[in-house]
Amino acid sequence: MHLWVTRPIEDAGQLRAQLIARGHQVSLEPLLRVEYTNEDDIELEDAQALIATSRNALRALAGRPEEADCKRLPLFVVGRGTAQVAQSMGFETVIEGPSNAGALLGLILNIANVNDGALIHLSAENVAYNLCEELRHLGYHVFQPVLYRTVKVTSLSDTLLRQLHSGSIDGILLFSGRTADAYVEAVNHEEITSIARQMTHYCLSQQVAERLSPLNPLTIQVSEAPNIQSMLALTERRIAP
Repeated sequence: MHLWVTRPIEDAGQLRAQLIARGHQVSLEPLLRVEYTNEDDIELEDAQALIATSRNALRALAGRPEEADCKRLPLFVVGRGTAQVAQSMGFETVIEGPSNAGALLGLILNIANVNDGALIHLSAENVAYNLCEELRHLGYHVFQPVLYRTVKVTSLSDTLLRQLHSGSIDGILLFSGRTADAYVEAVNHEEITSIARQMTHYCLSQQVAERLSPLNPLTIQVSEAPNIQSMLALTERRIAP
């Protein structure tokens, strides 16, 4: 199959290689652009641990004056990919949780003491799940400095548009609700709804799939688990005899 990978460039390289190894052709065109910001300070005084629910939050930390002090604190992360980025950056204690922020909450509750210092969530400007609000409701002291934002890309490249109009792209991989929103806007902006309805949409979760509803009817397949391996399995199923 010829698949359109929509992840930001920083996260797409390994996925692209895995798809190619499985015999797929890949067009890499992100629908979100990551922009780092230094608007918020990271207040570490009396902090007991950090939280990162995205690799981009850790990348945004690189080069900031608080970076060295952050690396000495325990770090709760979502999923193996974020854990690997943290380890490669030199964080001393990385506590790897499940692959979504909601499931990470239980791990934090089991380890972090509500009566100890603050938890610092290294955050995006927009978050799909408000982990900090949940922790505050349970009595934790939580700070949420914004380190980056994602900007939707709604104008597609000439190369990708030629591929879409020729019918050569069979499917698209969508890993977040915000990416799905950007995709809907791009399809409407480029006036390619009829083309979209000829592709298979591989979605990380049902929540991602639901964000595509303005374009229905679409062919949609939803991953059994919110991780890359399940998404890869989903594309394999499409080409099985």
